[in-house]
Amino acid sequence: MSTSGDKATSSTNNPNNSYEVRCWEITRSDGSIASEPKVSMSHDQPVLCSAWKDDGTTVFTGGCDKQAKMWPLLSGAQPSTVAMHDAPFNQIAWIPGMNLLVTGSWDKTLKYWDTRQGTPVHTQQLPDKCYALTVKESLMVVGTSDRNLLVFDLKNPQIELKRIESPLKDQTRCLAAFPDQKGFLVGSIGGIIGVHHIDDAQVSKNYTSKCHRIRNTIFSITSLNFHPIHGTYTSTGSDGTFSFWDKDSKARLKASSKCGQPITCSTFNHDGAMFAYAVGYDWSKGAENHKPNEAKTSLYLHLPEEFSIKEEDNVTKEHKEMMKAKQLLVVGLLLSLLLLIIHTTESISDYEVKSNVNVEALTVEEQKQSNRGRRSSGSSRNRGRRSCDPLYQYLFDTCGHWPFPTTPSPENPFLPFQPPRPPPRPRPRPRPSPRLPPPLVPSPPPPLRPRPSPCPPPLMPSPPPLVPSPPPPPPSPLVPSPPPPSPPPFFFFPSPPPPVIVFPPPLVPSPPPPLPGGDQTTQPPPLWLPPPPFGDETPPVFSLPPPLDEFPPMPPITWLPPPDVPAQTSSAEAFDQIPPLFMESPLLKR
Repeated sequence: MSTSGDKATSSTNNPNNSYEVRCWEITRSDGSIASEPKVSMSHDQPVLCSAWKDDGTTVFTGGCDKQAKMWPLLSGAQPSTVAMHDAPFNQIAWIPGMNLLVTGSWDKTLKYWDTRQGTPVHTQQLPDKCYALTVKESLMVVGTSDRNLLVFDLKNPQIELKRIESPLKDQTRCLAAFPDQKGFLVGSIGGIIGVHHIDDAQVSKNYTSKCHRIRNTIFSITSLNFHPIHGTYTSTGSDGTFSFWDKDSKARLKASSKCGQPITCSTFNHDGAMFAYAVGYDWSKGAENHKPNEAKTSLYLHLPEEFSIKEEDNVTKEHKEMMKAKQLLVVGLLLSLLLLIIHTTESISDYEVKSNVNVEALTVEEQKQSNRGRRSSGSSRNRGRRSCDPLYQYLFDTCGHWPFPTTPSPENPFLPFQPPRPPPRPRPRPRPSPRLPPPLVPSPPPPLRPRPSPCPPPLMPSPPPLVPSPPPPPPSPLVPSPPPPSPPPFFFFPSPPPPVIVFPPPLVPSPPPPLPGGDQTTQPPPLWLPPPPFGDETPPVFSLPPPLDEFPPMPPITWLPPPDVPAQTSSAEAFDQIPPLFMESPLLKR
């Protein structure tokens, strides 16, 4: 295996005090591990990244000298420069399906290299500096300093498949693609690991987990690696510990003890039989806090068989104990809640019983006092009263009393009125039992949905140009209206002559009837008058017989003067003094 970033200060083969990359031979015998350095190569600047070729014959390295070197171990040839950047780069990976080397640099570019050529096959521009990179067959994910995660399909590497904003709030530190290429892990400097799926239909499976923390102190996630066989993954942190996790069950399978220094990087070998990690200063506190004499870089190897890292063994003893502790805690909370409800119910029932007893005792006491007062008042009144009222006995000849009210009231004139006593206090209503809130159950974290890339605003069509309206037409000339037609002439007709009035013949009185029993000869004969001739305008003259003196003549009428009457007002003034009569018209009434 190879190590990177070890400064060879004590090596006699490094006279220029350069930065070395060493290759070690690891042997196992009877459960023990032995290591021996074989060969090394040097860089002029610190080495930041390294990668193996898929066949295990070549090592690629890169760092602050802005170049990537290819070191063929099988042939023993000298290292050669195969890639260049305009800035240092810390991400390098081999793509087996394309036989290309990919490098991510701080110059905001991602380049694909054919080791047989000196120029990149393709250069992909990035939105910011490249901080993390992972490759798994045809899936590649790149993390930049602006917290963007770029997903590429290596079958068509020129096109960016998807851009996702990191679900973590802090700076991206490391990435690891799923073995099934359906998603990836992302770690940040805030001590949080995010599990993210690429397919939007599996957003509900995304989650985050906090790790590598000591109380209130947060440490960075330095590396993430999947086991090549079991599918579990490991995480290392600046707190000097590593942990094995099961992605699907969200359980931690193993947690290591704390090392003296931060763990800077880690990896599995090709078959997952060994787990290696480096311990040293991670430069998180700056160069001023680096102490070379104390912070020595070391390399550690572990056999994964020592831990339970299989998916079927994910429920370890620690996990079982944790589950038991959680179950006991839940049972204890439920029992406490049940006891609290029982105690509250008993308290409420005891209070209601005491209240009812107090009210009943108060009612009985008031009734006794009222009966006692009535008896005392009745005995005091009956002391000076006889058994029979004498007046009642005298009037009705029997013993008795007048039917007057005997209790103080307004109808009783013999006793002073006393106001009635207030009614007894009503019984207090039973208070409802308090409703206890349900136990607090932690809700699952909300699903992290990828934010779509900002789209430019839609182009709005420009408005049509303003066209001036045509002038209004001139007004039509005024045409005088024709004169009105003259009225038709009036025709005068002569009025007819007045009708001739024909007077009827005069009425002639009939002769009186004969007097009964008298002498008809004494009556004068009737006077027959001929009718007047027609055409004679002179009225007829009737001669009447002389009147008979049946009534004596009346004396002459003497006019007497009016009596002395005081002066009165005139008729007009008297009329004015008459009060007017107001009559309501039926129409007005309606």
